[in-house]
Amino acid sequence: KAGHYTRKPREITKRFKVLAQAPTRPMLCSRRIIFRDGVYAARGQEVRSGAFSQTPMPIVSLHDISLAFGHHPLLERLNLSLEAGERVCLIGRNGSGKSSLLKVIAGLVVADGGELRRAPSTRIAYLPQEADLDETGTVFDNVAAGLGALREWILDYHQAVRQLDSDHSDAALARLHATQEQLEQHGGWQTQQRIDETLNRLGLTADTPVAQLSGGWKRRVALGRALVAAAGVLLLDEPTNHLDIAA
Repeated sequence: KAGHYTRKPREITKRFKVLAQAPTRPMLCSRRIIFRDGVYAARGQEVRSGAFSQTPMPIVSLHDISLAFGHHPLLERLNLSLEAGERVCLIGRNGSGKSSLLKVIAGLVVADGGELRRAPSTRIAYLPQEADLDETGTVFDNVAAGLGALREWILDYHQAVRQLDSDHSDAALARLHATQEQLEQHGGWQTQQRIDETLNRLGLTADTPVAQLSGGWKRRVALGRALVAAAGVLLLDEPTNHLDIAA
C-alpha cells in the first residue's frame, strides 16, 4: 500500500506534463452553462449569448423545462435558447443533470413540464456517453447509421463495391450500376463523400469489424456517426471519453 501511494504523485505529475505538451487551441465554447447542486444554476432565467442576439429565431428553445427523478430535481424551470453558430458547453458535477438536458433536447427524454421548440426542419444528432454501436457490423455500417433515410442506399452501394472486389460477374456489375443510379436519384454522392472524409479524419477503416475495436476506437466510430448526419444541432455528451490526447 505504501508503494501504491508513493507512486501516485509521480504518475499525476507525468500526466500533467503530457497535457502541458498538447498544442494550444482557441476556446471552443461561445457560452458556458453551469450546473450546481443538482439544479440548473440559472433557474427560471433565460440564458442567451449577446454575440448571437441578432438571430431572428433560435434553432432550439426551452421554456420552463422541469425534470426530476423521484424527489431529486435535475432541471427546474429551465429557459434556454440555442442559436445558429453557437458552441455551448455544459459544466457541472456528475449527476447534476447535464446528460438529462441533452436527452431532453434530443427528444429521448420527455420533460415533466415546460415546452421544447425546434425551428422547422432542424435535425439533431446526439452522441451518448457510451457508444451504442452494432457490434455485428463494420465501421462503415455504424457510421452510416447516422444518415437516416439515405442509409440503405449508401449501404447497398458500399456492399456492391466490396462484392466487385472478388466477384467480376455481370450480376455484380449490374448490382453496382443499380446502386449508383439509386444514389444519383437520392442525392447520395455528396453523403458518400462526407462519410469517406469523416472516416479519413478520424483514422477509421471502413471494413473493420466494430467488435475488434478498443473502447477508444469505438468512440471514434460513434463520433463519426454523429458527424456524418450534418445536423443543425450536434449534441456531444462527454465526447472525449476513452480517447487519448492525440485523438
